[in-house]
Parts: sequence; structure tokens; C-alpha cells
Amino acid sequence: MKLTALSDAAEFKVFQTPDYRTYSAEFRRTADLLAKMAEAKNLDGCALNYVQLTMNCVNCHKYVRSTRLARLD
Repeated sequence: MKLTALSDAAEFKVFQTPDYRTYSAEFRRTADLLAKMAEAKNLDGCALNYVQLTMNCVNCHKYVRSTRLARLD
């Protein structure tokens, strides 16, 4: 899936911390599951995984922002 490949790109590897790696792994896992649900034409599974993927993005962005701000102090 393109989303999974995109998350492996160098520009997406912002930090080399355990938390960031966890967010990245969860993103890839959820993106892969979303693709499987779409292939199976499972609309409920797609909807659930889309929401989970979006929340993963939001939570990771919050983490990156707070980590960058902490490094500026």
C-alpha cells in the first residue's frame, strides 16, 4: 500500500526514539489492515481503520510538536 511505503520514506523519520518508532509501526500496521479491509470490501472495517489511522496521525503530530518544543527549551 502506498501509505505504508510513504511512512518508510526518509523524510518521515523525524526522530529515532522508541515512541516515534511505535507511532510509525502502528501507522504501517493500520494502513496495511485498511488495505486488507478495502480488498475484502468490508466497509465497516475500512471505516474503523480509517479513523484509527487518522487518530494515529494526530497523536504522532502532537508527539512530534511537543518533542520539538521540549528540545527548544
